[in-house]
Amino acid sequence: MKNNLKKLILLLSLILIFVTSSCRIVKTDELVVDDTISYTNTSTDEFQIPASNNPNGFKITYDCNNDNIYESTSTLDNKAINPGTPTKPCAKFLGWYSDSECTKSYDFNTKVRGDLTLYAGWEIDTLALTTTIYQSTIKSNVKITSQPHTRIINSSTINQGSGVIFFEDNTKYYILTNNHVTYYNTKEYTGSTYIVTDCYGNQYEAQLVNMNANYDLAILTIRKELAPKKLAVTNICNYDIKKNDLCLSIGSPDGLYNSISYGKVLGYMPFNPESDTLYLNNVTFDVIINDSYIHSGSSGGALIDSNLKIAGIQFASASDYNNEYLRSFAVPASKITEYVKSVFN
Repeated sequence: MKNNLKKLILLLSLILIFVTSSCRIVKTDELVVDDTISYTNTSTDEFQIPASNNPNGFKITYDCNNDNIYESTSTLDNKAINPGTPTKPCAKFLGWYSDSECTKSYDFNTKVRGDLTLYAGWEIDTLALTTTIYQSTIKSNVKITSQPHTRIINSSTINQGSGVIFFEDNTKYYILTNNHVTYYNTKEYTGSTYIVTDCYGNQYEAQLVNMNANYDLAILTIRKELAPKKLAVTNICNYDIKKNDLCLSIGSPDGLYNSISYGKVLGYMPFNPESDTLYLNNVTFDVIINDSYIHSGSSGGALIDSNLKIAGIQFASASDYNNEYLRSFAVPASKITEYVKSVFN
């Protein structure tokens, strides 16, 4: 309970700072979306690794931990080139490390004995990150309701979850969510009505593209021409988030809109679905274990990393015997990409 209270206090404090700043906040009913803040995201487009004087040296890989990876070779005196300082939005560079968790600082005077990967370490400015999310990323967040129906009547059961816009074409926005949010029993019902509510509170009837219990993922679309304001697209990571990395859950728990909770990645482990609900969730691969708080209604919401990309889709949580929140489970980016490719390729 204390941990949950701390997270709630942090979230309320961030929102208070955000609302009392000089920027204009757009409010639609209970929704808060910033349409005016301009936060400059620094880019690594001009960051380059100096050329090595030994093209036949050991392979040196520089993982900038900002969605950019560079390669070079060791020098003639068997050392790794110090590439200098990369950049990352809302973050301070701490140095280069020899381990992916950034706990072992690397000494560039060390002799290289074989191929090597170095990792950039960062200190995240969570207030700046939250401001950026409310300026851009939150506009890809949606709330989803699903009501199965026959040709004559609607079901009394209404599923509620979250989703995130991950792609757009000329006419449609494409939304990721969970299979168990969109599922309906085809033996009992002829279909389901999906209502998507965007970050501003505008509602759309969505079309189901695909749902798959083996990933507990589904894709919906809404028509762009019906959107009074342009919505955002949040891209899927082309890497899997690492243990101890900062992560954020964005979604609509307990009927809320545009909720953000901070946490970190605790690791990966295989998920064991309930045998009597495999039609809803049949996930058996390694999933992201994280402590970014979620609750009823969060299913299908995005797990965002510090690069503001989709690192996972949250689909379940665990509680103790007192029903106190313990941890969350998310489908990792590599499995999301695998699923999306299976649908569209």
